[in-house]
Amino acid sequence: MGAVAGSTVENVIYSAVDTQPSFEFVKKLDLPENRGCDKCGISKLPFRSKHCRDCNRCVRKYDHHCFWVGGCVGELNHRKFYGFIFLQTLIFVWDLHFALSSYFSRFEDFKRDRKQANHVGSVWIFFVIFCVIFLMLTGGLAFYHSFLLCTGQ
Repeated sequence: MGAVAGSTVENVIYSAVDTQPSFEFVKKLDLPENRGCDKCGISKLPFRSKHCRDCNRCVRKYDHHCFWVGGCVGELNHRKFYGFIFLQTLIFVWDLHFALSSYFSRFEDFKRDRKQANHVGSVWIFFVIFCVIFLMLTGGLAFYHSFLLCTGQ
């Protein structure tokens, strides 16, 4: 199960990285109602387009510049980015479930051997705290992007 989930996340992140966020390379017209980019001299349609200072490009339906994707999240790769964060959230839920169930299934063994229990308990606590923190971060991001997706923003 873990290998399948890991390879699925790996495929989704590679497709999000490889897909360009959609750049608009149409030269700006001299019409007053045309909203163009002063930095790169191109028109930006639709209105959610923005110039990214990190990529030095204009991106259609700009969402954000993502460190994990290694570029901008825009019109063409937003769906793949959403799939990536959703799968990451599911993996942290699965990891937390695995950590809790494995600890409590060995609880009787740990009562007999205190030295092993202290070592395993400290590693287990670190892993659970790690999972909870990253579950809150990725879960919050997945929830926020789900809200944006449902409201059409």
